[in-house]
Amino acid sequence: MEQAASVFASSVKPMSLKESEAKQAELFEQIGRLKMELEWLKKN
Repeated sequence: MEQAASVFASSVKPMSLKESEAKQAELFEQIGRLKMELEWLKKN
């Protein structure tokens, strides 16, 4: 019980703003590609 807080403590360092924005842009690009592919598959 004394070390219960350490179980929930995160050892992952937060991403910098630039890294976060780059990851977000990459994910939005992937979503766009998948949406286009889905629309293409619906038409065919």
